[in-house]
Formats: sequence, C-alpha cells, structure tokens
Amino acid sequence: MTRANDAGSFPSWLPPLSISQEDLSMTNVLLYFLIPLAVLATTIALGFGIYSLAKGGHFAKEHSNKLMRLRVMFQGIALLLMALLVVLLGNQG
Repeated sequence: MTRANDAGSFPSWLPPLSISQEDLSMTNVLLYFLIPLAVLATTIALGFGIYSLAKGGHFAKEHSNKLMRLRVMFQGIALLLMALLVVLLGNQG
C-alpha cells in the first residue's frame, strides 16, 4: 500500500517528505535505485567470495582475496550512499 503526499506516492513505511522536487528526485534515486544496487553488488561479491573460499584450490588462491576486496569496496559505496541519504533527509527542515 502507498500513501500520496504533495511530492508523489511513497510506501506506507516511509515518512512523508516535505522537500524540494530536486532533492526529492535525488532521494528517490538513492532510496530506490543506487542503495539497493550497491547492496546487491555487495551481496553478490560476498557470495562469490565465500564460494571461492569454500571451493579452495587454485581458484581460491587466484580469486578469493580479490573478491573480498571487491566486497569491501561495494560495502563502502553502500554505506556512503546511505550516509548521503541521511544528510539529504536531515537537510529537509
């Protein structure tokens, strides 16, 4: 279920936002696209890294460290995007 406010429709678990359309657009991009994409990339890199460690052998020696570094990078990006979202939502008032 969604509820409508002046800026558009939002899921019912989100608070109503009273910010400019420009900020709202960036907030929506972060909330509905970039953050989920970064979390998905983190999850995929983590899954491949765990698979690499579990498989062992030559594959693990070649790829596990690179995959875990990739996971850390994606995780950092996700955290930065979440921090940016908090800043954008905090500047609304």
